[in-house]
Amino acid sequence: MRCTLLRVLNFITLFALTNILVYSLIFSLRERHEVKVIQGKERRNELQTTVRSQQLNSTIKRLDLNQESVYNAYTALRTRANFVKEQCKNSNHRHTQAEIDEAIYLKTRRSNSILYKPVPKIGWTTWIYLLFDNGKKLNSVGKTKGWQWGWGTPYELVGFEKKKGVDGIERLQERFTVIRDPWDRLVSAYINKALDKRFSYMFHLPCEWLKNGMPPLSFPQFVTCILSRARTAGEQLSSPKASLLLNEHWQPLHTIALPCVTNYTLIADFSHFKEDTEALLKTLKLNATLTHRNASKNKHTLSHYYNQLNDSMINDLAELYRYDFLLFGYDPTPPNRRQQE
Repeated sequence: MRCTLLRVLNFITLFALTNILVYSLIFSLRERHEVKVIQGKERRNELQTTVRSQQLNSTIKRLDLNQESVYNAYTALRTRANFVKEQCKNSNHRHTQAEIDEAIYLKTRRSNSILYKPVPKIGWTTWIYLLFDNGKKLNSVGKTKGWQWGWGTPYELVGFEKKKGVDGIERLQERFTVIRDPWDRLVSAYINKALDKRFSYMFHLPCEWLKNGMPPLSFPQFVTCILSRARTAGEQLSSPKASLLLNEHWQPLHTIALPCVTNYTLIADFSHFKEDTEALLKTLKLNATLTHRNASKNKHTLSHYYNQLNDSMINDLAELYRYDFLLFGYDPTPPNRRQQE
């Protein structure tokens, strides 16, 4: 009788221990799964929290600038510049010497009145037309012998010259640039430089394996090659070293514009390009008319492109452009997820 009772008790004990182990294992696996799911959003949430908290504590609110009913370009140009200065101060962001060594600006030749920082995919071509219109040389744009767009443009014909480095730029009375949402700028670069195969095939960018005769890159392929190139720096994707490895058309904006050493007095936003440009022309006393603007070739919404990327790629892009979001106040949430969250 006693042996039978002991056997029953042992069986009950063993059964209870087995259940405990099974439930512990299930709970552990479930917890790991939940952590893994959360981690994907954690990096973006960190960025969002940082940007939004600093925006709320800032003297300006970007949403106020972008309300069409109350938008005042003259006020926005100054306020946006002050906002960026404050972000630089609050974040204690420092540009590296390697970034500064790459800096090239345009300045007026015979005066210290204007400094302009051109940035690819943010209205540079339009501003070439405007500067040449102001210099009464509009008919020569793209037509003179040996003409080159970008830094090869003969700006000296219209009273401007290239300025390398940041020494002495504080003496320039007005310092301006144009900024753009990183998500929007990246898609623009893809359409203009990857779908138009001439650029990508000629320079093998952003994928080194590109050859003539290959089909155009898909957006995921385009992004994968950019991220792969940035990773060769052996540092975080948001590091200056990683950024400087990238082509200027998709290189993070802050490493080109250098807002924390340039201390811009005027900053235009691509989302208000027409209003801001017209206000800039009057503020800078440039006698030019905004007539030329490169037409967008995008037939889809931004969500169309970002829906093609997986969570890992989205998170890596958010990290790559981390300081563009932080310093310029853009939303790090990708366009295809802004209504979902």
